Amino acid sequence: MSDAFNPWLAAKRRNKGDEGTVLPVDSSQNVVHQTRSRVPTDYEESLADTLEDIFAAGHHELPEIVAKLNESTVPPPGGAAWTEDSFKQEMSRLAADTN
Repeated sequence: MSDAFNPWLAAKRRNKGDEGTVLPVDSSQNVVHQTRSRVPTDYEESLADTLEDIFAAGHHELPEIVAKLNESTVPPPGGAAWTEDSFKQEMSRLAADTN
């Protein structure tokens, strides 16, 4: 896969987080969708970790994602079961909340 779509990536990438992958602040451009206005909440961290596990297990279609979320310990806002609509709404809400 080419990194040409993101000109701000470091030329050489090794392990995430080492000195070879962290770019100096004064020579790097922040891309808006890669920055946050605050630290993620525990809920957001748990949801992100769970989604990473779901994707890593090969589940990429919305019905599968929703089913796996319902098997997880991360409830949607309001505590009911996840639905495709509630998942889309929550992703939209979280995206709007990070800018």
